[in-house]
Amino acid sequence: MKVFEPINIGSVKLKHRLFRGATWLAAASPAGDITDTIISRYVEYAEGGCALISTGFAYISPEAAFPPAMIGVDNDTRINGLKKFTDAIHAADDDVKIFCQIVHCGIWRLPFVRTTYADTFAADQTTDPFVQMGGTGETCPAASEEQIHEAVDKWATAARRCKDAGFDGVELHFGHGFGAAGWLSPIWNHRTDNWGGSLENRSRYGIEVVEAVRKAVGDWPVIVKINCEDGVEGGITHDDMVYFTRQLVKTGTDAIDISCGSIGAGEGKLEPWRFAKAGKEGINGEGYFAEAAAKVRAAVGGEGKIPVISVGGWRTPEIMEKHVGDTCDVFALSRPLINDPGIVNKWEKAPDYLTECTSCNKCLHKREGIVVCRKDE
Repeated sequence: MKVFEPINIGSVKLKHRLFRGATWLAAASPAGDITDTIISRYVEYAEGGCALISTGFAYISPEAAFPPAMIGVDNDTRINGLKKFTDAIHAADDDVKIFCQIVHCGIWRLPFVRTTYADTFAADQTTDPFVQMGGTGETCPAASEEQIHEAVDKWATAARRCKDAGFDGVELHFGHGFGAAGWLSPIWNHRTDNWGGSLENRSRYGIEVVEAVRKAVGDWPVIVKINCEDGVEGGITHDDMVYFTRQLVKTGTDAIDISCGSIGAGEGKLEPWRFAKAGKEGINGEGYFAEAAAKVRAAVGGEGKIPVISVGGWRTPEIMEKHVGDTCDVFALSRPLINDPGIVNKWEKAPDYLTECTSCNKCLHKREGIVVCRKDE
């Protein structure tokens, strides 16, 4: 099957097309350090057959965090712990590659991870959106030119830190309202300077982040996760997505990871928005964002020139086989791996093996210890 054929992402060769997509596991220490619990879970993914693993989003600076128990890559003291992590993955299977997904969550900062909202990094003047969850109700001003350049530098420094720690690449999280998604979206960016207004200007922050990261890490894989839509009326469109993707590729991005939805869709509505976009194939409706992924793949030349990774309920090798090389080049999985970290090995031996994951999303309601499958609860 083509799904199990190798593919390159930048300078890295993957043994097949199945990718453990980044998912927050709520298992870092309160201070953001790597724990043995995290290492054990990711080793399971490596031993279970994944070709590429991306960490759950890791914050690039203290004010960049969204939920608690995120991994931190915000200072050099983290490097030794991160190196222990990457060494464990490579020891489990030296053919497995691990990328660190890094993020600045911008305006989305839960009360549990901050004491003030006034220092939030935002495109526009923004009022705390989490008042009902214990937020302060404060308003932060629009970021200054100096703050924008400082944030860009933090992305680059964090990426360099990941390279020093032994990761095989980095994924910049520009989806779900995070990172550049909050600047690209006309919902959250009404600036009238060079960082807002036109689509070109709204794209500028993300492009400058990629440029800075590339300069910091050299010839080393840099991929970007982007939103195809916000899930909010008046948000990012597919045309915006295609334009932004083309600029990212010109800037030196090695692969594009397509997702959808945003925290701004309202508390508890991010996941239903994804289900509303679900495909029609398979028991649970696979390929939520297949249409968007295909548009991006066509926009960047197809033929796997710039691999396109598709998030979106993939559960069945037979269905993925229909889409590989047309809709996308790589498939991102998460919840099936939470249910069974060894599912990829099982598929290689028996492609018709059915995952027990039903996309119920109960796993992501776990808030203590580590995210686990809870479908039977």
